[in-house]
Amino acid sequence: MTPEAYTAIGAFEKLKGQEKLRAARKIITESIIDAVAKPDVRSALSIAESESLLKGYATLDEPHRAEIANFIEKITEYLRDATRKRPFNALMLAAPGAGKSHFIEQLAIKMKADRVAGGHLQHGDYAVHR
Repeated sequence: MTPEAYTAIGAFEKLKGQEKLRAARKIITESIIDAVAKPDVRSALSIAESESLLKGYATLDEPHRAEIANFIEKITEYLRDATRKRPFNALMLAAPGAGKSHFIEQLAIKMKADRVAGGHLQHGDYAVHR
């Protein structure tokens, strides 16, 4: 690894929160989407950052990430509250092939991995029971 690459990795890893997301979005845009810059070691780190909220589901869009985090929080609260009798319902609207099923599958895997106590998360034939 070159000294420049080592320095670039160190600088990227020191970034926190929104600053890191913005840097990752810029790196991916320039090196992959627009292809105006040669991909470097930070490209892989940026891709990993895009999945930092929900493994298997990549996004660096800050408002979308905030919505996902809020959705995860609401589901977690619901599943941990044993007094709730009504089901938790959520409607997802998007074009066919937009990734709705993939998103729900990744969410179910996360909820199971996080060992959210109680409850049941289901999408069609795919379900996670606790």
